[in-house]
Amino acid sequence: MKNYLSITFALSIIAVMLFIPFVMAVPGGANVTEGASETGVVTAVDTASTEGGNVTFTDIYSKQLTSKWAGFFGNVSGSIVLGDASSNTFFQWTITDFDNSVVYAASGSISNWAGANIVPANSSVVPAYIAVSGTDNFTNTFSATGDFNSTSLDEASVPYVDTWQQGSGGALRTYALWSTADSAHIWAGLVDDDANSFKASGTVDYQILLPAQALTTYSFYLELP
Repeated sequence: MKNYLSITFALSIIAVMLFIPFVMAVPGGANVTEGASETGVVTAVDTASTEGGNVTFTDIYSKQLTSKWAGFFGNVSGSIVLGDASSNTFFQWTITDFDNSVVYAASGSISNWAGANIVPANSSVVPAYIAVSGTDNFTNTFSATGDFNSTSLDEASVPYVDTWQQGSGGALRTYALWSTADSAHIWAGLVDDDANSFKASGTVDYQILLPAQALTTYSFYLELP
């Protein structure tokens, strides 16, 4: 009788589990603490003098701000938990190294993180103002392609760009993805724990380059390792 009851109980658990949807590890919603925004310094207007009859060799240089792109940068934190709907923790896994995490900034809510739904972005789906010709358009900015690998996604030939670190080209990478189900852009920043930031000093965990003209709102997700 005891063995029969054990087998019956086990089969009952299996039967229940067959009707429970299994949730794969996917990017989760993330709380955002937003700091001050800054803008760059452009070249001031300069002057040169001349008079009738003169020709003057004059070199001209200008550093202008892009009107198509913006950046997010900062640090990540988090944990993996098992708990109930009232935020009571049954167990918690502490993360000490956030390498291989990914910060996602999406142009809308992402309803489906399945690999079949998330595809490489291209100039036909990005905002029109970065799809046009220009030095700082999409194809000139996200000019390299490579495999994007995370805990839940594995996409080949994804456009990416490496943002600068302490005054020169760096390796804090942003990938350009597209959600076909949500018609949403996803800009994925790979996490490099305590990497040099774009500033002259200090460290960050990620830097994301993404498009923005008028005030633009992004939804943030964090995929933990």
